[in-house]
Amino acid sequence: MDHIVYLRRAEANKQLGRFEPAFADIAAVLSDSNLNTKGREARKARSLRHEMRKIEKQSNDDLRDPLAKGLSASNIFSEHRVSSPEKNPDDDDAFNQMPHIQRLRATMRAKGIRAKNEVQDQSSDSANLDYNGLSTPQEGKEFALELQDVKEIQTKQLNLFNAPEVRQKLDEIRLAADMEQIRFMHRLKPFKVDVQRELLKEYNFPETETGLAAMERAIAAHMADCKEVAMCAKDLMLLIMGDIW
Repeated sequence: MDHIVYLRRAEANKQLGRFEPAFADIAAVLSDSNLNTKGREARKARSLRHEMRKIEKQSNDDLRDPLAKGLSASNIFSEHRVSSPEKNPDDDDAFNQMPHIQRLRATMRAKGIRAKNEVQDQSSDSANLDYNGLSTPQEGKEFALELQDVKEIQTKQLNLFNAPEVRQKLDEIRLAADMEQIRFMHRLKPFKVDVQRELLKEYNFPETETGLAAMERAIAAHMADCKEVAMCAKDLMLLIMGDIW
């Protein structure tokens, strides 16, 4: 059992908001009798599981607290409110336009959870939401890649990050981050964009962190079904992260 492939697939499903298969892959790794429970892969699995549980808890809190506050602030439960025998057809529109409801739905989208009755507006200013290093280039639109394009991109990525000057810069970023993963990831984002700017342009992604995240998500969508893509993603991650991951 290749634990890293399972973990990368779990991470890809997490990014796509598919928590159930992600939890299943993590459980498979942690239950493997050959797993070193104190090793890097076990720590990664537990950390990923903790992150998803935290997101789920926060999502539940976001659904409960802001909604209750918003309803109260709008005097919906006011004793002065007069009941209407018939539902006003404009009620739903007024409710959906409340600022706290819009913020709540933005938070839900940012965590990969779609409101059941959400109307997607591609012209919304909240279309470019960034969450955990991932982002949606345009509301209601998700970039997709053919498998052949994914393989070509991954080959080019490996060549780019294997270049001597890029590897040297990665070493400098690791040292500047004191070999601490969170600090390293924070410094890594803009550098990854700079290295892959031409690649993003070639495959019609925005030349920004938003565009890079969209390309990574489009690649991750093939990882669960294509072992070659998953293994290549693993090689690239190990190349970029080095001794930190």
